[in-house]
Amino acid sequence: MDPGAHSGDFHVLSLDWSVAHFTSLSASVAKLMWMPIRHPIADEWTADYMTYVSTSPVVRLTHPLSEFLRSAILESRRPVLATYGRAALTGPVASLLRRAGGLWSFRDESGYVYNAAHGFQSLAFTDLWEEPDVSRARHPWFMTEGPATEGALLFDTMIHQRADDRTLVGRVAEKLLEGLGVPPPNLWDIYEPLTRDWDLNQITEFTKRALEVSTPVLFATGDQAIGEISITRTPHGMVEQTRGAVSTGQYPEDLAGVGDQAAKLLRDLAGSFQPNVGFVSMAEIDPGLRYSPGSKRPELPLAVLIGPRAVKLLEIDFKSLSEKFEIEMLGRRRVASLLVKFNAAPDERWHQAAELTVELGFEDLMKVMGLVKEP
Repeated sequence: MDPGAHSGDFHVLSLDWSVAHFTSLSASVAKLMWMPIRHPIADEWTADYMTYVSTSPVVRLTHPLSEFLRSAILESRRPVLATYGRAALTGPVASLLRRAGGLWSFRDESGYVYNAAHGFQSLAFTDLWEEPDVSRARHPWFMTEGPATEGALLFDTMIHQRADDRTLVGRVAEKLLEGLGVPPPNLWDIYEPLTRDWDLNQITEFTKRALEVSTPVLFATGDQAIGEISITRTPHGMVEQTRGAVSTGQYPEDLAGVGDQAAKLLRDLAGSFQPNVGFVSMAEIDPGLRYSPGSKRPELPLAVLIGPRAVKLLEIDFKSLSEKFEIEMLGRRRVASLLVKFNAAPDERWHQAAELTVELGFEDLMKVMGLVKEP
């Protein structure tokens, strides 16, 4: 467990005591109702947000931190992760924090607190989800070149699978890593550090126990690749979602080259599985596939794959789409997949991706990606 956890005392919210209704309560019971209580996971707990404090120089997805983030999701509170100095988050922490809508602050040696997203000073946790006040001090790490960084290809895929004995969970992860020139995973677990040897049969048995959504399985290939796998049951089988990152070493200057690599990866994926959707992007991160506060290039979308079921649901017009985007139709026309490469200038990539979601229909696209449930 990270040091610093479970350090905050919190009080029961004010109760509207009525003497007429509660005269029978003894003074001792009344006193107990007002005693300070501890949240079992969070260090600070309000109606709007929950805070977890870590003093570790490397913040890993331990059992307590994982439960904290999942509790925040279930309780519809903003999770705030507070760290010290240039502490780094591992990939699984950064991924789950992002999915939970979480925020990250850090305290430097001077004692001031900053937003780890942009480096501006925060005077209260509520500042973290407000527009940054650019009149405040900005940490030097966000204004000068910091320690050496590296590039990473990020992937997120959702594959339809049969829920039978022939399906082995984890083969998609192996295929993705193979396509990016990395050996298959050597370790897996549900918390960090990972301690179990990679075994498709064990992973399949573990994930298939879930009635609806499985606990995500984390995997790694040394310092070359990290990721996670989760299974969601559907009326027609299950969806295997695999997301992760592969180090490219030095951040590539040739984005066209990594764009071609991303397209080939998704093309091969469509030839081997039944994809719903797949997405590949480029990011600048710290060595060891970690994230620390400081100035970095923004994540850039490279390519997206939309599988046959999604193409049919979205009623995609290939000809019309080809007039605005660089697209490729994969497979047979009646059951075709759509591959889109983002080729705009780096500062226009997300605008291009947003334009694609508008063209395809945002609501329906969210359903295909499993981000909202169909009625």
